[in-house]
Amino acid sequence: MYLKTNILIHQTYNPLIMNLYKYFKILVVLLSISLIFSPGYAYSGEKNENQDIHVRIITTADIHATVFPYDFVENEQIAGSMAHVKTLVDEQRADSEKHIILMDNGDILQGQPTGYYYSKVATGKEHLIARAMNYMDYDAATVGNHDIETGPGVYKSLVEKLNFPWLAANIND
Repeated sequence: MYLKTNILIHQTYNPLIMNLYKYFKILVVLLSISLIFSPGYAYSGEKNENQDIHVRIITTADIHATVFPYDFVENEQIAGSMAHVKTLVDEQRADSEKHIILMDNGDILQGQPTGYYYSKVATGKEHLIARAMNYMDYDAATVGNHDIETGPGVYKSLVEKLNFPWLAANIND
């Protein structure tokens, strides 16, 4: 069996973030390998030891509530948003030969007014970020520093609405 893994990562230039990416990539590869070899994941109905499995891991990071292809702060269209990522992910998932794992590396809640609105004004409504990430079928996400700045009420409410694990090892209740 041959395992081919592609990792697509949103580029950033912060040295601290780049160091975290290194550890995140290791975690992602280990997670994907464990998923692939779990019973039934890659089983196609017939035993074939020469079957190739192609896994593409797509990660996002530092989205900062940019759900739409528009910067509401600068009042202009932008080339990078969750809408753009959704298009890319859908294209990749259309290829039945590939197994796609979609993950986020944090800092998704703050940045655009849409994030602020759902975090601070429309607190009784389902958070737009949770709706968007569930719609995009994320498989997992990690918590970023800007995600906890909104306060425990916001991120606890978000976690309750997510259809996938939001991973963190350093957050105390």
